[in-house]
Amino acid sequence: MTALPLPSHAQSPLSTAIGWHRAGKLKEAAGIYRLLLAETPDDPDILHLLGMVGQQLGHFDFAVRHIVRAIEQDPSNALYHGSLGLVFLAQQDYPHAVMALGNAARLQPEQADYLANLAHALEKAGAGEDALRAYAALLRVRPSQAEACLNVANALPAGAQRDRLYRLALALNPANAANHYNAGRNARETARYDEAERYYRRALAIDPALGAAHANLAMLLPNRHASGRLTHYTAAMALDPAHSGIRTDCALTLLGQGDLPRGWALHEERLAKAGLPEDRATGRPRWYGEPLVGKTLLVWREQGIGDQMMFASCLPDLIRHAEGCRILLECDARLAPLFQRSFPEIEVIQPSQVAALAEAVDFQIPIGSLPLHFRWRLSDFPHHAGYLSPAPERRAAMAGALAGLPGEVKIGLCWRSIRPGRKTLTTELEALAPMFDAPGLDFVNLQYGDCDAEIAAAERDRGIRLHRVEGLDLTQDLDGVAALIASLDLVVTVGTSVGEMAGALGVPCWRLGRPHEWTLLGTGERPWFPSMRLFSLPRPQPLAALVPEIRDALAGFKRDCRSFRLGQR
Repeated sequence: MTALPLPSHAQSPLSTAIGWHRAGKLKEAAGIYRLLLAETPDDPDILHLLGMVGQQLGHFDFAVRHIVRAIEQDPSNALYHGSLGLVFLAQQDYPHAVMALGNAARLQPEQADYLANLAHALEKAGAGEDALRAYAALLRVRPSQAEACLNVANALPAGAQRDRLYRLALALNPANAANHYNAGRNARETARYDEAERYYRRALAIDPALGAAHANLAMLLPNRHASGRLTHYTAAMALDPAHSGIRTDCALTLLGQGDLPRGWALHEERLAKAGLPEDRATGRPRWYGEPLVGKTLLVWREQGIGDQMMFASCLPDLIRHAEGCRILLECDARLAPLFQRSFPEIEVIQPSQVAALAEAVDFQIPIGSLPLHFRWRLSDFPHHAGYLSPAPERRAAMAGALAGLPGEVKIGLCWRSIRPGRKTLTTELEALAPMFDAPGLDFVNLQYGDCDAEIAAAERDRGIRLHRVEGLDLTQDLDGVAALIASLDLVVTVGTSVGEMAGALGVPCWRLGRPHEWTLLGTGERPWFPSMRLFSLPRPQPLAALVPEIRDALAGFKRDCRSFRLGQR
C-alpha cells in the first residue's frame, strides 16, 4: 500500500487513524476520521483520507463525494486530484479519470505517477494520441522508464496501444535501429505492410547488420520480387547462420520461385524450426535413398492435416520405389482409415504405436521430406485424378443425402481457417452471400469448427441456404468428410485442409488465396492437385473481393456440368 501522507497538523488521534489505515484496519481508521471530521467538517486532509478509505472498501460514490469536498477546500493540491483519478479508474469511469489526473499532472508536472496513470486513463478512454503525449512526458520526467515502456509494448498484442508505445520510442530515439524494427513488426502484424516495409528499410539503413530486419523485410516482399527476397534472406542467414526459421523461410521463397532442388534441400530446416527431432525420437537413421529391399521404413507425420494430405501425393512414388520394403506410415489418427484404404501396400499406424515399433525400423523419414526424393522437377508431379479413396458405402450414403436437394450442382463451401496467423486468408460467410443468388446451385457446409451461429445469422439476414449433413462431425470424422466431398460437384474454399482433401480426392476445387504462395512452385497453379483452380488477390485486398468473379465462374461451371451430364445419356 502506498504510504499515506501525514498532514502538517498531525495529532495523536489522527496519527492513530493513519496507523490503522496503513495496517489495513480500514473501518477502525474510518471511525476516527469521522470523529475528527465532526470537529472540523471542512478539513481537506481528513476529507481526503476518509475518501481513500471509501475507495479501498469499494464505496466509490462515498469516496468521490469526500475527495471532491477536499478539492473544494484546497483546489491546488495535486494529491487530491490524483486520488480522485484513481477512484474513477477503479470504477472504469475513464473520462472523469482523465479530467482528475490531468489536473494532478498540471499541478505537479514532474510527478511520474500522475503521468503514468493519466496515460493509462487516456488509453482506456480511446484518446490514443493524447496518451502518447502523456507517455512522452512521463519518459522525459523519468527516462529510466523507457526500457520498461518498451518491455510493456513487447508484451502487448499487436494493435494500437503497442503501436503508440513504439512510435513514442521512435520519437525519443529516432537513431535506434531496433525502434524502427519494433514499429515495423507491429505494422506487419496489423496488416499495414507498406508501412512495415518502410520501417524495416529505415532500420537497415541505420544498422545493416540487423538480421531480423533483413528476414522480416524478405517476408514482406512478394515472390515477384524473389531476387530481393533472396538477397535479404541471404544477408539474414549470414548474420545468423543457425536460425532455422530464417533458413526455412528462405526455402519457401526458393520453392515459390520454382527452384525445387535448392528449396527442398533447405526445407529440411523446418524440423528444427518446429522443434521436432530429426529421427522422430526413434534413434533410427534418416533414409537418404539407400536400397530398401528387406528393410522397414517409417514415414512419420509432421505439420497439419492439409500438409499430410498434400505430401501423401508422394506415397505412390515411394511404394513403387521401395518394392520389397515394409513401409510404416504414421499419420493423424483422423486420417488413418482414409490413408489405409488409399494405400493398401502401406501399414498405417497411430502415433501411439511409433515407440513400440521403433526397434523394427531400419530407416525413417518425415513425410514432408518425400518431395526431396520424388519432386525435383515440375514434370515429376503426376497429372492424377485423385490418390485418396473414400469409403464406397459412406460415399453412397452421402450421395443419397444430397440427392434430395433441388439444385443441379452441389457445391461444398469452407470460408475460414482456424489456424493462427491466417486471418488475411479467410473471409466471412455473409461476404459470400452473392454467390448464393445464382439459380440451380446447392451449397453444402464444409466449414469445421464453431460456425453454427454464423451460419444461422447469414441465413436469417441474407436469405441464403447452406445445407448441413446431419450427424457429420466436420472436424473429427475426416473419413466422413472425404465421402461427402467425393459426392460433390465442386468445392469452394479458402486455404484450408478442405481444399487439400478435395484435390487429393480429385474433386474440382476452387481455392481462394494469394498469388505467389510457395505451394504454387513458381507456377500459376498448385501442381500437387490438378483438379484445383486458383482465384487470388494480392494483399491487402480482402478475399471477399473475389466473389463477383467466382459468381460468374459458377454460371459457366453449371453449364459445363449440364453439358457433361447430357453427354452421358
